[in-house]
Amino acid sequence: MFKSDFIRLGNGCSIGPGAFVHYGVAMGDHVVLDADSFLMKGEVLDSHTGWRGNPAKLVRRAAEGADAARDEYRIAAE
Repeated sequence: MFKSDFIRLGNGCSIGPGAFVHYGVAMGDHVVLDADSFLMKGEVLDSHTGWRGNPAKLVRRAAEGADAARDEYRIAAE
């Protein structure tokens, strides 16, 4: 049996080298999935978050308000 589903990536998402995104995943805007991470099927990731590991776990979330743009830049640079 072969299973498949869509993978939905928001604007400005970053998927690190060697990372694996399973089917049925939805990533919000500006999500960072670090290198060698594994995103399990059916995961829904909030916007402006960073994920790492196997299975991928939330490791950072951008601050609300005026600091969000600075934190977003910092997350993208890491």
